[in-house]
Amino acid sequence: MSLSSNYQTVSCDICQSRGFRTVYSNLVDNYLLKPGLFNYVQCWDCGLVYLNPRPSASTLPQYYQGEYIPYGAKNAVIKIIKKILWLPDKLLIKPILAKGGKLLEVGSARGDFLAYLGRPDQVFGLELDAPSAETARNIHGLSVITGTFEEHDFGNLKFDIAVMFFVLEHMLSPKRALEKLNSIMNPAAIALISVPNFDSWERIIFGRYWSGFDAPRHFYIFGEKQFKRLAESAGFRVLKVKYSLVPNDWLSGIKRLLTEKGYPRLARFFGIYNLILAAFFLPLAITAKLFGKSTRFMFIIQRS
Repeated sequence: MSLSSNYQTVSCDICQSRGFRTVYSNLVDNYLLKPGLFNYVQCWDCGLVYLNPRPSASTLPQYYQGEYIPYGAKNAVIKIIKKILWLPDKLLIKPILAKGGKLLEVGSARGDFLAYLGRPDQVFGLELDAPSAETARNIHGLSVITGTFEEHDFGNLKFDIAVMFFVLEHMLSPKRALEKLNSIMNPAAIALISVPNFDSWERIIFGRYWSGFDAPRHFYIFGEKQFKRLAESAGFRVLKVKYSLVPNDWLSGIKRLLTEKGYPRLARFFGIYNLILAAFFLPLAITAKLFGKSTRFMFIIQRS
């Protein structure tokens, strides 16, 4: 890829090393089909995988538009499934809110998770996409700010729990983001952070076609060891690691593989909302979860 003002080279966000090896090259934008070829590299020193070079901050908005999946409206079946998947998180959060605690969701999209918690006076959201934030305010009556986490000034507001569902990998510097998160949380506050798992079976099997890469929006891809080191460097300790159960991720890998190999009609059959196929892959997803090799995982971390 030839460099221009639209791209920037970066060093490792965890250890600042500039030494790396290229693990996957010439990846394309599979979702919005924007032009460009992108490389994922791995730090020689700490093993962090990251996009390098990557789009400059001024060009990022073109890769986040209404067609981007998190910003889209979901059908009734998908909403029900999401609520089932969110139930363990709600049970963890509920006692904190019951004591009057405040919650912040970074990357709250259309506000579905915040609305599911049922405490509109205690939950706050921050969302980059203006139409999604407006939906959260108008439809759900939520306090959702439009803007970036890195730039927003929270003033004296402090939180007892924070949620980042597949947001940290999009940030320019996860380390600075977690340091800022630490600064706006009360003592002993906890955070739930979900990210793609580089060490997953799906990544090993699908390689460059793995859905967790999502170039160029995913700047960083974490393994468990790298995330723990990052969290500790930002003043947190890891309480628990929870591996996801999402059989649809297997469909994403197959769809990408077929699309790039020139079989678009067959690829459409493997859409992530094909519930019959998702059920077929459920046993494999359960096995991956049990062995700690699912494509996504959540870290429950606490302010040290």
